[in-house]
Amino acid sequence: MEQDGPGGAGGETVVNMGVPEAATWPEELPEAERTASTPRPWVSLYLDNGAFPSRWTMTEYLVENGQAVRAREVGLSPYGAGNGWLLRLESREDAPGAGMETRLYVLSCTWQEGIRTHELEYAFRLNLPSVPPGPLTEPVVVAGDTRVDLDGDASATAAMGSFLHITIPDNVVSYALAGQGADGGSTGQGGESLSSGGGGSIGVRLEYLGGRAPGASSDQTQHYTLTYTWADGTTESRAFTLYAYTPRPEWDDEGLRIRYPGDTEWTELDTLIPVPAEWAGQDLAGRDEAESLEGLLSGTGGMSDGLNGWFVFAIGHGVGGADTYVYRTRDGGRTWQETGRPDLARMMWYPSYTYFIDSYTGFLGQSYFNDAPIFRTTDGGLTWEEITLPLAGEWELSSMCASGSDVLMLLTGCGSNSLSNAVLYSGDRGETWERLALPADASGWQTDAVRLLGELPENGIALYGLNPKATGLDGLLVAWDGVLACFPSLSYDTGPQAVPAQLALGDYDGDGADELAAMLCTGTGTGVNVWSLYVFEQDGRALTLGGMLDADDVAAAELGLPAGRYVGSQVYFGTEGDGLRIFLGVTDDRGLNDIGELTGAVRYDGQTLSLNPAELTYQEIA
Repeated sequence: MEQDGPGGAGGETVVNMGVPEAATWPEELPEAERTASTPRPWVSLYLDNGAFPSRWTMTEYLVENGQAVRAREVGLSPYGAGNGWLLRLESREDAPGAGMETRLYVLSCTWQEGIRTHELEYAFRLNLPSVPPGPLTEPVVVAGDTRVDLDGDASATAAMGSFLHITIPDNVVSYALAGQGADGGSTGQGGESLSSGGGGSIGVRLEYLGGRAPGASSDQTQHYTLTYTWADGTTESRAFTLYAYTPRPEWDDEGLRIRYPGDTEWTELDTLIPVPAEWAGQDLAGRDEAESLEGLLSGTGGMSDGLNGWFVFAIGHGVGGADTYVYRTRDGGRTWQETGRPDLARMMWYPSYTYFIDSYTGFLGQSYFNDAPIFRTTDGGLTWEEITLPLAGEWELSSMCASGSDVLMLLTGCGSNSLSNAVLYSGDRGETWERLALPADASGWQTDAVRLLGELPENGIALYGLNPKATGLDGLLVAWDGVLACFPSLSYDTGPQAVPAQLALGDYDGDGADELAAMLCTGTGTGVNVWSLYVFEQDGRALTLGGMLDADDVAAAELGLPAGRYVGSQVYFGTEGDGLRIFLGVTDDRGLNDIGELTGAVRYDGQTLSLNPAELTYQEIA
């Protein structure tokens, strides 16, 4: 772990207003957005190469539901070489006091030269941990741009290389931070610790904790323990967990190119993939003289994580035939090495689709010819075996989707003058398969036929959504401990960019067994954000829907709101331990959104979900 982060231990956040170099005074100032890592940082504002304004004011707003509200003027202190200010962020009595909050700052500047004046407003947003006024009594943890729940599950996701910031409570005289990585459900080897005197904040760069095999995925669940000592000598420990991932390169399968994290330009794959080794002895079409694959590359591939990826390259060797080669990368797509390939006697045509679950397990499909074989590797591409599917006839692999050990395979069948489609499910990484029964009118399957909406891989749980634009079908697929079930009547927001679902396990009905709570976005738009809550039961043999609650059910319910108040267009669900909760935006007769908030418990009795008005709390928002 690397200590200290942006702004150092003092937690300073810097905002550059970016004045054009040649300007006497600014012509325009762009809007910026930053995340502050500490709840009470100093913000440094400065102008590049421009005249410092004659007058200025700074207005601070809270941002709620996309609207700037509750303005107040805040002070700025000039500093530096006459070109900047310092802004001290203070806690607000009207702020949430928990989680993250967003503030909007509007800097109004006036430049004056003789009788000429120039006025300009510059706006920037700042996301920061929300804390109540007064002494800080609890640590504040921010990973990347997300507040981390203490003593909770993996509640935050952050990129490797970003910073984990911890603000130490007031009156703490010393602290120690220890971190360990969890791999394969067990605590990983190694771990590092930091310790120091009290006060202020610490910044730790996120990196892989513990040993790792070369080329192994750099994604990792990480467990941390923060122990601190108060001025009176008492000691306290807080634990938290986060998921750290390596940003993966962007892949363009159509253009056969790759763009690395942070880069703006694409890199062509034919400049990276080396010529197959066997070409050195082949004079077929001049292969033995080829020094690169520029203009020759044709294939399919992708990245399975931030480091590991594959590319399958095919080139024709005559009428009705092609040679196929498999390459992999272990360094994020920057270098590529040739690896093994399937039985050449069955690899007689171009690959249709390739998909890798992780660093070792992958699948490769062929076109319709030669019974369209599908191959699997479990050793990172060194060896391949043809798999047997519970299908008759010729089928082409067209798409795959996976989470943990659960794999969905989508195939297109070639019949007499028509196409048919099938979905196969494996709960054991492709060892065995079963066909999922779908309505017979499924048609027009494309690569986005099934979407992975959410997962709890450590619990063997995955939630998929059928894409009606690609399949003509609606519904959800739920996988849990090797059991898959289709729920065609359940819905989610099927827009171009499906909103990720929120999943949680808990004993919500108190029967001693965990249920799966799935919270899915079912509608978005201007001023609209509504979610549905589904609870699923699993008995080891079958998956069933235990209960559901959607926005329409909520809007129609009698919830005890004051006269002239109604459920609006903001409906959310969440969990708290083994409890389910609801959060509702409230409107009035004039149609004004978010004038109040209704929150409370959602009850589950093993068969239905319900709301009790007596357990709901209404708060008017000024």
